[in-house]
Parts: sequence; structure tokens; C-alpha cells
Amino acid sequence: MRDTRFQPITLEEITELNVAVSLLVDFEPCSDPLDWEVGVHGIQMVGKSVFLPEVAAEQNWTKEETLHHLRRKAGDRPPYTEESYARLKFVRFKSRKIQLSYDEFSAMQ
Repeated sequence: MRDTRFQPITLEEITELNVAVSLLVDFEPCSDPLDWEVGVHGIQMVGKSVFLPEVAAEQNWTKEETLHHLRRKAGDRPPYTEESYARLKFVRFKSRKIQLSYDEFSAMQ
């Protein structure tokens, strides 16, 4: 309701909504920034920013592109050198996503 990136939801839109919740699991430190799989793992730049597992796959990003977007999201600015990556810590994880449409929700009531 307070996310300024989006317009507020109108009453008319409620029946068109789908809600998804991602449970983040299986956190593991990465041995290097590329130690994860697109579409399988989410990636977290420890203390800075995170992308869920589906983000890179949905955007058709490579691992390198994903890391650049992750750093940009965290407020880091290029150039992104090997030395700058060496100073950062990354964690990979998986998620379990559950989705529910408005109709499915209504049927549960």
C-alpha cells in the first residue's frame, strides 16, 4: 500500500489480483560471485540487495548481467571490476513459491 513504485490498487482491480509468497530456503555462501545457477538460485549481495530466483530467468539475464543489476540496485556504480567483486560477499538460496488467485482465495472463505 505504501510502495511508491506502483500506483495504488483500486477496488475494481481486486478480483484480478494474484498473490504470490516466496519462502526463501537453503541459504549457502557462494565460493565466488558466479557460484549459483540462473533460474535455480536467488542471489544476495550480503547486507546490500537481493534478487529472487525467478528474476534473472524472467529478465533473460546472464549471471554477470544479474550481478551488475544487483550491484546497481544496491547503489554501487560501475566500473564493476574483479577487485571490487572480491570485496563483496554473496549468498545463494532457493525459494518455494505459492500463488493464489482471487477466485481461489474466495473459494476458501
